[in-house]
Amino acid sequence: MNPVTGYCAFTHKAGIHAKAILNNPSTYEILKPEDFGLTRYVSIGHRLTGWNAVKSRVEQLGLSLTDDEIKDATGKIKELADVRTQSMDDVDSLLRIYHSGIQSGELVVGHREALDRLLRRHKQGKSTESRDTSTSDSRPASPVHA
Repeated sequence: MNPVTGYCAFTHKAGIHAKAILNNPSTYEILKPEDFGLTRYVSIGHRLTGWNAVKSRVEQLGLSLTDDEIKDATGKIKELADVRTQSMDDVDSLLRIYHSGIQSGELVVGHREALDRLLRRHKQGKSTESRDTSTSDSRPASPVHA
Protein backbone atom coordinates (compact mmCIF):
# COMPACT_ATOMS: atom_id res chain seq x y z
CA MET A 1 0.00 0.00 0.00
CA ASN A 2 1.26 3.46 -0.86
CA PRO A 3 1.51 5.75 2.20
CA VAL A 4 0.22 8.72 0.20
CA THR A 5 -2.85 7.17 -1.40
CA GLY A 6 -4.09 4.08 0.43
CA TYR A 7 -6.12 1.39 -1.30
CA CYS A 8 -9.39 3.33 -1.64
CA ALA A 9 -8.08 6.86 -2.24
CA PHE A 10 -9.59 6.89 -5.73
CA THR A 11 -12.92 5.29 -4.86
CA HIS A 12 -15.88 7.62 -5.17
CA LYS A 13 -19.38 7.01 -3.89
CA ALA A 14 -21.81 9.86 -3.23
CA GLY A 15 -24.03 11.10 -6.08
CA ILE A 16 -22.86 14.68 -6.70
CA HIS A 17 -19.28 13.76 -5.84
CA ALA A 18 -19.32 10.88 -8.34
CA LYS A 19 -20.87 13.10 -11.02
CA ALA A 20 -18.07 15.63 -10.56
CA ILE A 21 -15.42 12.91 -10.80
CA LEU A 22 -16.98 11.55 -13.98
CA ASN A 23 -17.10 15.01 -15.56
CA ASN A 24 -13.70 16.28 -14.38
CA PRO A 25 -11.58 14.07 -12.11
CA SER A 26 -9.42 16.99 -10.97
CA THR A 27 -12.39 18.44 -9.04
CA TYR A 28 -11.78 15.88 -6.25
CA GLU A 29 -8.46 14.30 -7.16
CA ILE A 30 -5.31 16.40 -6.95
CA LEU A 31 -3.30 13.27 -7.72
CA LYS A 32 -3.79 10.95 -10.67
CA PRO A 33 -4.50 7.31 -9.75
CA GLU A 34 -2.39 6.02 -12.65
CA ASP A 35 0.68 7.79 -11.18
CA PHE A 36 0.45 5.25 -8.34
CA GLY A 37 -0.49 2.23 -10.41
CA LEU A 38 -4.12 2.55 -9.29
CA THR A 39 -7.40 3.12 -11.10
CA ARG A 40 -10.43 5.24 -10.35
CA TYR A 41 -13.53 3.43 -9.16
CA VAL A 42 -17.02 4.88 -8.90
CA SER A 43 -19.10 2.73 -6.58
CA ILE A 44 -22.76 2.55 -7.63
CA GLY A 45 -24.22 -0.36 -5.66
CA HIS A 46 -25.33 1.62 -2.61
CA ARG A 47 -28.12 3.91 -1.47
CA LEU A 48 -26.09 7.09 -2.10
CA THR A 49 -25.63 6.41 -5.80
CA GLY A 50 -26.71 9.02 -8.27
CA TRP A 51 -28.22 8.50 -11.68
CA ASN A 52 -25.24 10.07 -13.47
CA ALA A 53 -22.93 7.39 -12.09
CA VAL A 54 -25.44 4.73 -13.17
CA LYS A 55 -25.66 6.39 -16.60
CA SER A 56 -21.89 6.11 -16.95
CA ARG A 57 -22.12 2.37 -16.18
CA VAL A 58 -25.01 1.93 -18.64
CA GLU A 59 -22.82 3.50 -21.33
CA GLN A 60 -19.86 1.27 -20.38
CA LEU A 61 -22.11 -1.77 -20.77
CA GLY A 62 -23.26 -0.54 -24.20
CA LEU A 63 -26.92 -0.41 -23.17
CA SER A 64 -29.38 2.07 -24.62
CA LEU A 65 -31.57 3.65 -21.94
CA THR A 66 -33.14 7.11 -21.69
CA ASP A 67 -32.40 9.39 -18.75
CA ASP A 68 -35.84 8.62 -17.30
CA GLU A 69 -35.18 4.89 -17.59
CA ILE A 70 -31.76 5.28 -15.94
CA LYS A 71 -33.33 7.29 -13.11
CA ASP A 72 -35.93 4.54 -12.65
CA ALA A 73 -33.25 1.83 -12.58
CA THR A 74 -31.24 3.94 -10.12
CA GLY A 75 -34.24 4.00 -7.81
CA LYS A 76 -34.32 0.20 -7.84
CA ILE A 77 -30.57 0.00 -7.15
CA LYS A 78 -31.06 2.28 -4.13
CA GLU A 79 -34.02 0.24 -2.93
CA LEU A 80 -32.04 -3.00 -3.10
CA ALA A 81 -28.99 -1.34 -1.52
CA ASP A 82 -31.09 -0.38 1.51
CA VAL A 83 -31.25 -4.11 2.21
CA ARG A 84 -27.70 -5.04 1.13
CA THR A 85 -24.91 -3.25 -0.72
CA GLN A 86 -25.01 -4.37 -4.33
CA SER A 87 -21.88 -5.67 -6.04
CA MET A 88 -20.97 -4.44 -9.50
CA ASP A 89 -22.18 -7.80 -10.85
CA ASP A 90 -25.53 -7.26 -9.09
CA VAL A 91 -25.85 -3.77 -10.60
CA ASP A 92 -24.80 -4.95 -14.06
CA SER A 93 -27.32 -7.76 -13.93
CA LEU A 94 -30.11 -5.40 -12.87
CA LEU A 95 -29.22 -2.95 -15.66
CA ARG A 96 -29.18 -5.71 -18.28
CA ILE A 97 -32.51 -7.08 -17.05
CA TYR A 98 -33.98 -3.56 -17.02
CA HIS A 99 -32.70 -2.95 -20.58
CA SER A 100 -34.12 -6.28 -21.79
CA GLY A 101 -37.47 -5.50 -20.19
CA ILE A 102 -37.62 -2.09 -21.88
CA GLN A 103 -36.57 -3.53 -25.24
CA SER A 104 -39.14 -6.35 -25.08
CA GLY A 105 -41.94 -4.06 -23.94
CA GLU A 106 -42.40 -5.98 -20.68
CA LEU A 107 -41.27 -2.95 -18.69
CA VAL A 108 -42.04 0.76 -18.73
CA VAL A 109 -40.71 3.51 -16.49
CA GLY A 110 -42.32 3.57 -13.06
CA HIS A 111 -43.74 0.03 -13.09
CA ARG A 112 -41.79 -1.48 -10.21
CA GLU A 113 -43.99 -4.58 -10.10
CA ALA A 114 -42.96 -5.48 -13.65
CA LEU A 115 -39.29 -4.96 -12.80
CA ASP A 116 -39.64 -7.04 -9.64
CA ARG A 117 -41.24 -9.81 -11.71
CA LEU A 118 -38.36 -9.72 -14.23
CA LEU A 119 -35.79 -9.82 -11.43
CA ARG A 120 -37.54 -12.77 -9.75
CA ARG A 121 -37.70 -14.63 -13.08
CA HIS A 122 -33.98 -14.04 -13.60
CA LYS A 123 -33.15 -15.19 -10.06
CA GLN A 124 -35.30 -18.32 -10.45
CA GLY A 125 -33.58 -19.10 -13.74
CA LYS A 126 -30.17 -18.80 -12.10
CA SER A 127 -31.17 -21.05 -9.18
CA THR A 128 -32.50 -23.65 -11.63
CA GLU A 129 -29.20 -23.53 -13.54
CA SER A 130 -27.15 -23.97 -10.36
CA ARG A 131 -29.33 -26.90 -9.26
CA ASP A 132 -28.90 -28.50 -12.68
CA THR A 133 -25.12 -28.22 -12.53
CA SER A 134 -24.87 -29.33 -8.89
CA THR A 135 -26.99 -32.43 -9.47
CA SER A 136 -25.28 -33.49 -12.68
CA ASP A 137 -22.75 -36.29 -12.54
CA SER A 138 -19.40 -34.54 -12.27
CA ARG A 139 -17.30 -37.72 -12.33
CA PRO A 140 -15.03 -38.11 -15.33
CA ALA A 141 -16.22 -40.49 -18.01
CA SER A 142 -14.94 -44.05 -17.74
CA PRO A 143 -12.27 -44.91 -20.26
CA VAL A 144 -13.54 -46.94 -23.18
CA HIS A 145 -11.85 -50.32 -23.48
CA ALA A 146 -11.72 -51.82 -26.92
